[in-house]
Amino acid sequence: MSSTLRVTSGDIIVSSSTGRPILVSGQNKLRQDIKEFFEISVTATGFGSGLSDLIGLVQLDQDAFVSSAYGAIVQGLQAFRALQRADFTTPRTNEELLSSFDGIKVVQDPTDPTKFIFTANIYSVAGSLVPYSGILGG
Repeated sequence: MSSTLRVTSGDIIVSSSTGRPILVSGQNKLRQDIKEFFEISVTATGFGSGLSDLIGLVQLDQDAFVSSAYGAIVQGLQAFRALQRADFTTPRTNEELLSSFDGIKVVQDPTDPTKFIFTANIYSVAGSLVPYSGILGG
């Protein structure tokens, strides 16, 4: 089973009772990995959605932005799943392994034309649903 440091708002969380960093694993690790995935540019390994890199496209063509953001999410999640399976050195539980995803939507906020809302349903191999939503622009 793999684990990583618990991170909240960019800070490593430390236990007040032990003074040591808190680790996350299983579904909590998958949740944290998904949050990181949506927040970063695509790395050299292919991890990350790169959604923030699309922000300038909104001013040019809103339909192109929606299409590009949708494609970035789908391609990124496919790469995320493949990267997990290609890493044979890190044992992962079924709660941590990404299995599938659906319900991906990218829509313009009706109250602010520069803001887009995106959602995705992500499932672990164990069958747990990890819904994710976020806002771009605005």
